[in-house]
Amino acid sequence: MKNKVNIPLFLAGILFCLTLISISITSNLIAKYSTTVSEGDSARVAGFQPAATIKPDNNVIQYDAKKLDDYYEIKYTVGVSNDSEVSVKCDVVISFDDDVLEGATFQFDNNPVETIGPSTSVNYEVGTLSANQTIEQNHTLTFTVTKGLIEQLIAGAPDSKLDLTSSFTVTVDFTQLD
Repeated sequence: MKNKVNIPLFLAGILFCLTLISISITSNLIAKYSTTVSEGDSARVAGFQPAATIKPDNNVIQYDAKKLDDYYEIKYTVGVSNDSEVSVKCDVVISFDDDVLEGATFQFDNNPVETIGPSTSVNYEVGTLSANQTIEQNHTLTFTVTKGLIEQLIAGAPDSKLDLTSSFTVTVDFTQLD
C-alpha cells in the first residue's frame, strides 16, 4: 500500500505554519519598538492669608467735655500679620465719615500729625511683611482733641450735656509681592 500524500492539504499546512511564524516575528519586532511614556505636572496656588486687627475694636470716639483736661487723647493699635506663603505689601487708609472733628489731629506711628478736615482720607505705607510672618506687627493710631475744640463745638449746641460723636474707618490693603 502506498501512502498517498494529499498535496494541497500539505501545502496549506506549510503555509499556515509560515504565516504563524511571520506573525510571531512581526509582533515581537513591534513590541520591541513601542514604549510607554507617562509624565505628570501639577501646580498649586500659594496660600494668601494676611490679617489685620484694631484694638480696641470700637471705632467710635466719644468725648465727655466734663472729663476733659487740656486735651483728650485716644490710642488705637492696628495689628497686621502675614500667615501667607508669599510676601505682601501693606497699606493703611484712615478716613473719617464726617467732619465733626474738623481741627482735631491724628498720627499713625511716627508719621507727621494730620489735621482732620471734611472728608479726610490719608494713606500710610506700613511696609512689607515677609511670608509666614505670624507675629503681629503693631502700629499706633493716636487722636488728639483739645479742650478748646470741644468747647467750640459744644458752644453752638442747645444742650450743654450734648455728647459729640465722630467715627472713622481704617482700611488695611494687602498686595501680594511674589
